Amino acid sequence: MGIVITNHATMLKKISKAPKTLRILFYFSFILFVIGSIIYGIQLLLKSSFTSQIQCISGDCKAGLGRIIFLNGEVYAGRLKDKLPHGKGHIQFSNRGFYKGEWKEGKIDGYGIYQYPDSTKFIGQFRKNKREGWGKLEIGDYSLEGMWSSDSLNGQGILTDPERKMKGIYERGILVQGIGIIIYPNGTRYVGEGLMGKRNGLGRVESSEGKLLEVGEWKDDTKIK
Repeated sequence: MGIVITNHATMLKKISKAPKTLRILFYFSFILFVIGSIIYGIQLLLKSSFTSQIQCISGDCKAGLGRIIFLNGEVYAGRLKDKLPHGKGHIQFSNRGFYKGEWKEGKIDGYGIYQYPDSTKFIGQFRKNKREGWGKLEIGDYSLEGMWSSDSLNGQGILTDPERKMKGIYERGILVQGIGIIIYPNGTRYVGEGLMGKRNGLGRVESSEGKLLEVGEWKDDTKIK
């Protein structure tokens, strides 16, 4: 122990004689190291607390194929690592649909298929439970594909129906230019020309089941013809 203390004391003495800029950099790095260690420790504690609430039903839940049940009753089956989904597997959520695909450390991560409660289906890439990368959203007879980031479609989206392909530009999932689709909270949808999230141009309105409700021409969400 005496050698360690002497080495530390010598090191601190050298640091105290170093230029001010180097001293600031050293202390800043040390603070970041301490904060990082604390955060890492908290993460391990939270992970341990979370996994203690997960019950292994069958198989190798430590590092292999198995089945686990979460505290809310949801059951996952597939590859596991330390009682967390890791690899390929599937789960039926209680009120959020069904997912089958890749996982990483308990999160949806990689390629998979997510079936939502309203029968809408997303096929593509995920990262940490969010749609991230190429993906295709199936909405009734339509499919909308493109690049997703932060769980939303961003950039060019190609909307396909049984008869044609339509191109539009999306920002954070909102149609801002071109021909595409706008889905409203009540489930109805507009398919046609849009601008900045509003109906602008020729298009049609359908129910969530695909029944045609209106056809016409719009300007800033107001029907003019």
